Amino acid sequence: MKPSNALHVLIKTLSKSERRYFNLFSSRHVIGAQNNYLKLFQAIDQQTNYDQKAIEEMPFVKNLSSEKNYLYKLILKSMRAFHSANSPMNEIWDLLQNFEFLQKKGLNHDAKKQLQKAKSIANSYERNDILLHILEEEAAIVKREKAKNLLNEVQSILSEKEQALNLLISESHFASVYHRVFTTARRAKQLKSPRFQKELTELREGKLSKPPRELETVQAKLYYHQAMYMNFQASNAPVEAHPHFEAVVNILEAIPKKTPQQQLKYRCLLYT
Repeated sequence: MKPSNALHVLIKTLSKSERRYFNLFSSRHVIGAQNNYLKLFQAIDQQTNYDQKAIEEMPFVKNLSSEKNYLYKLILKSMRAFHSANSPMNEIWDLLQNFEFLQKKGLNHDAKKQLQKAKSIANSYERNDILLHILEEEAAIVKREKAKNLLNEVQSILSEKEQALNLLISESHFASVYHRVFTTARRAKQLKSPRFQKELTELREGKLSKPPRELETVQAKLYYHQAMYMNFQASNAPVEAHPHFEAVVNILEAIPKKTPQQQLKYRCLLYT
């Protein structure tokens, strides 16, 4: 069997700043005066093409398979830390882990503060999937503390959950239609056939006939306009497609704090 070069490929994708950060991270998180994992990282990084036999012959290598596996995980762990400041998801997960830890220690007041911060970020980025989990934790706290207005507080949380779930279902609907249009439009050689043109028309007049409401998520609106844009483009109707392209650009421009994925999408659209 050919030796896996996954670690070599991963290392070669790292930028200079990411490599510097890994060197610091490795020196702090790996115990021992001789950091063999850093040596392994540097040895593989120096190879233009992965040569496992050359690596195996190095004096610090004892069990290459397990050492490669550990190093791969260590690189991913360091990159999570390196990019955490730019990732709202990482911030939310950190807060939820803080919440769980503080709860176990009986520091419920501080735990609730962490949960509320996580909820605020989840709302800001419309992460209704995570919001459902946070609201479930809120309900558990309210019931445990036996609040005076227990029924009203639980009912308020249930209403929030229902709203988050409905938004999630709507977003899932438009995501499904978008991916359906995308896969249909990719079959370029077959698009001229009446069968595929009929399929695109049915999607426009059926599942895409009702655009997202004003209150629905940004992502649902993006899915809808992207689906309509690709649908009209695949139907050779660029005039009808253009307003949906503009709508996607306008939606992305209006987002005050874009996720890395939204920033990338926005840059790609500007060069389209």
